[in-house]
Amino acid sequence: MKFEIKQILIGIFLFVLTCLNVAGQEQKQPQEILTVTYCDLVREPTFYDNKVVRVTANYLAAFEGSIMSDSACDGKDTWVKFDAKIKDATPRKIWKKFARRTDTSPEYKNGGVNHPSRQVKVTWTGLFQGVKRAQKIGNRTLPLGYGHMNGFDFQFVAQKVEAVIKVE
Repeated sequence: MKFEIKQILIGIFLFVLTCLNVAGQEQKQPQEILTVTYCDLVREPTFYDNKVVRVTANYLAAFEGSIMSDSACDGKDTWVKFDAKIKDATPRKIWKKFARRTDTSPEYKNGGVNHPSRQVKVTWTGLFQGVKRAQKIGNRTLPLGYGHMNGFDFQFVAQKVEAVIKVE
């Protein structure tokens, strides 16, 4: 009888210890991705700065250009940079469609080179950078933009393409 009680008490002790251990472990929740309109993104850049967001916008791929925009947003364009793992994160069929519709490989015609531009409407997730970087030169701190010749106030580091629609 004493042996059975001892086994029951040890079992309860181990059970409680296991429950405490599980409760004490940090429960990792997947980061919720905010879905936002492009205009909201560029109207409130400090709010979305360094946040991963889902956005649908026009994307222009061109020679020396990788630009996200929406004509309804007062010409506030965003430079697009691609995360190194975007191809692996994007479903294969969608990635192939995106790559085909944004291919800006030079075309050689009549002895000249044509650098085509391509535009698509895309839904993607990525890290939005809405605050300009700064560079200190002597006593002055100068804001730096993003992209080609630092010409953009914002940058979007695309991490995954979710949908691609041809723009006519």
